[in-house]
Amino acid sequence: MDGMSKRAHARVVCDRFAEVFGGSTEGPRIGPAQALDLSLAGALIAFDGALRANTPYHLRVQGPDGPLDFPFRLAREAPRGNMYPKQRHYGLLLNLTSSQERRLRRLIDAIRLQPTPSEDTLLARLVRSYWSR
Repeated sequence: MDGMSKRAHARVVCDRFAEVFGGSTEGPRIGPAQALDLSLAGALIAFDGALRANTPYHLRVQGPDGPLDFPFRLAREAPRGNMYPKQRHYGLLLNLTSSQERRLRRLIDAIRLQPTPSEDTLLARLVRSYWSR
């Protein structure tokens, strides 16, 4: 599979505020997260808390039509980076209804239409983040 992705759905890179909740549909708010990428099958989030395998959760992100809730299960925990050693990165597998999939598709389309931040903007954000600790 030289150069080909194993993913069924392309992921779109984003930087969106998200929230993690316990339970697949209803449950207490566990904490804030940052959605780093999204697809119709999964997501990558940065989260300060610990998520456990085989535990139902749902992710809330703001979409074009209001807040979107997506049930997920933990697929993997990525290694922690040097820049944010306390923050964990989690790969999520989404379990969507057809209605949720349509709403997520609209969000992904909206993200694709947004201008990509320039390198200067990304660098400035990283520097601000570093010095605000």
